[in-house]
Amino acid sequence: MKQWNRNAKDWTKSIARKVQGGVEKAEVQTLMEKTICLQRRHINTIPTPAIEDIRSKWPYLFSQKCIYAHFELLTDLNVLRLLELAMEECGQSIIEYFRSKSTNKNVQSALYQGENSEVALHVVQLLMAHFAETPDGFILLADLSSTVADVERTFTLPLTPRLILLGGTEQAVGRWMISLEGHVICEGIQQAFVTGLAALFSVYYIFNLHYQEEAAFTLEFIQRLLCFSGDLLESIQKEEQRPVEARSSPRGQGESF
Repeated sequence: MKQWNRNAKDWTKSIARKVQGGVEKAEVQTLMEKTICLQRRHINTIPTPAIEDIRSKWPYLFSQKCIYAHFELLTDLNVLRLLELAMEECGQSIIEYFRSKSTNKNVQSALYQGENSEVALHVVQLLMAHFAETPDGFILLADLSSTVADVERTFTLPLTPRLILLGGTEQAVGRWMISLEGHVICEGIQQAFVTGLAALFSVYYIFNLHYQEEAAFTLEFIQRLLCFSGDLLESIQKEEQRPVEARSSPRGQGESF
């Protein structure tokens, strides 16, 4: 264990020196890929380390690009591209399904309020309304100008992951952040909801997290979009009949893709 700690510390210092020396970010990502075994060993330590402990030793893991890359190394799936394709191929069909089939008042309200939203965001809003899940079980809204310090001071951030949209409305996404265990752990570099959604899914898998009960149906449905498995519109009807599995801890065995 001492040798592993020294190795992890040495690699982290090496990456930090590269960044401080003005090296290309691509080289930092390469170094992070080379150390994935050390990162996995730290993440999977028993007892489970706090997320702040992991971040203190592997700060670059919490960048948007490294989160995507880590997920792809674990699963051989490009999470952002899969989500973009899923929304291109299925997003409008899901919206039209709710528009033509649903009589749920919450869904009808979400249809009206989300008319000008990005497709991926609108799909999530409709799914949460359909499954009677509260939006703040998944998404928090903050002012566009908010800093990490502002968000951590303003919100009582939960232990389970949240996607924080910086735009102040449910239609516009200026920037985004991800929180976990009461802290903001990632700031997005792109102003698109689907990029934050992809990073959020990666976080569940990387850190062996269960979906929180408040948003489990929606998150599990979107996971099916990633996998392109089954009749998605039919599964909307079936999903609301299935009970949510109790989850006693925010950290546990990861969701399986």
